[in-house]
Amino acid sequence: MLEKKKAYIEKLRSDFDAKRTMKHFAYIKRKFPLFNDYNNELRKFDDYPNLVLCILIAKIMEKKMPFFYKRLKKRVKYLDCQIDGKETKEVKTAYDFLMAGGRRGISEKKLRKQLKQVIKNIDSEITEYENESDIYEKRDIKRFGLLTNDTVKCLKDFNGKTFPFLRAICLQVKQKDTFLELRIGTGILSIAAVVAGAKKSVGIELNPITCLLAKDIVTYLEERKVIPKKTVEILWGNALNFATKEYKEYKDTTFDVLLSENIYTGMFFELQMKMISHVIRNNILKSEKGIVDGFLTRITKAHVIPKGMSSSAELVELSQNIDKPTEVLIDLKKKGIGMKKMSMYRVYDQIRFNVDDEPEIVSVMKFKILKDGLINALNLFSSICIMDGDYVNRNETKFFCNDSVLGLNKPINVKEGDVIIVGLAFNESDKIKNIILELRKLNEYGTVNKKYDARLNISEEEHMKNITHFLKKNKCRTPINLSRLGDYESIRSSSFDRGYERIWLSNIDYSV
Repeated sequence: MLEKKKAYIEKLRSDFDAKRTMKHFAYIKRKFPLFNDYNNELRKFDDYPNLVLCILIAKIMEKKMPFFYKRLKKRVKYLDCQIDGKETKEVKTAYDFLMAGGRRGISEKKLRKQLKQVIKNIDSEITEYENESDIYEKRDIKRFGLLTNDTVKCLKDFNGKTFPFLRAICLQVKQKDTFLELRIGTGILSIAAVVAGAKKSVGIELNPITCLLAKDIVTYLEERKVIPKKTVEILWGNALNFATKEYKEYKDTTFDVLLSENIYTGMFFELQMKMISHVIRNNILKSEKGIVDGFLTRITKAHVIPKGMSSSAELVELSQNIDKPTEVLIDLKKKGIGMKKMSMYRVYDQIRFNVDDEPEIVSVMKFKILKDGLINALNLFSSICIMDGDYVNRNETKFFCNDSVLGLNKPINVKEGDVIIVGLAFNESDKIKNIILELRKLNEYGTVNKKYDARLNISEEEHMKNITHFLKKNKCRTPINLSRLGDYESIRSSSFDRGYERIWLSNIDYSV
């Protein structure tokens, strides 16, 4: 199999090593002051054992996806009959896999109801869609997980997403390691862990249709002896309840490697930190107490992939306004919308994924305007640290850490040298319309008006409701005073349980 793909493999080697230059490495590294890995050597393609085999498996899976989809639709059709009490031989294994072996601790009646609700929408689960923002604004991800189609999109985004994770797995997974994946998707990364030497790979997935797809793929590879049988275990469950309310038999199990790639720019829609904190807090990963940024917290000894994330913001002028506040994941080129950069970027959030941290984002940023014009949007983007010395930068993937544009309710006219203060606050996995965003322009006296110049493109009533909800949810008492900004360009915190509250709201003294 490898011999037939020799030319393809050589091209991969060439492209990979050409990209891994010191210039590119230094450029990405500047965005990660949180991570100190300047001394790491750049590794060549040949330094990653088993990577070629993992790549070929991923490509086979991608090519055969129509076959897997066809079988999946047939299984779901039979499942519908099974739930209605019309047992069929064809679906017994699938039903037993989901019901008898899945989500223990939850009543069968409740599971049947949830399964019925999901499988009746099989077409929407596996069909391409036009507007990603609309899909995720409507979908209850906390309850049903990502669409099955999106897990396949991750697989197809090979150069930007799958390849970097395969590379990290092949380097960091050691022989006889145990591997835990939160949200298994198609299963390619858990499969890669076994290929890389893990003795056991456990993957948790909230979407039962995605579970069935991953199970079919794993079975297909087992039958062809690509991976040993029973080395990849797929669990239909909620990662936030793993080893506690669900799958309690794993309570005393500790894993050597954790992988969780449920990341969107700014952590919208996703529950990345909540899931990671859950497994660290409940000792599902080997961990110990340690000091991080001056605070005592739990730090895992296990390898965590990815290692961290850096999110930034910049003020921009769009050639046309965004009418819908929820439409943030926009293909600007496709829509013919131009974007003019009006400020340098500011890092508003840096997260380590190996610590137990809180998933709230609160940031105050100071921007200096570069040219005359107007501001009608705030552009957010992220870079991902997959492992030491290995990054995925903004817009290098199809929908991983790409630009997310937050439209304002009105434009702000600015001149070169003006200073804009921006406040941004939201909880991880919030819907876009729940974000708190306010902008104020410094006047000639170095102060700002008590009323904001612009906010997120929602009504005044919705804006104030978001503030009230955020304060209540995070138990804030005293919001931050902008006078503390001083000479710093930004202030950020992700935690409200460490003795002080930091949020920028409309009822504060804004003198600086």
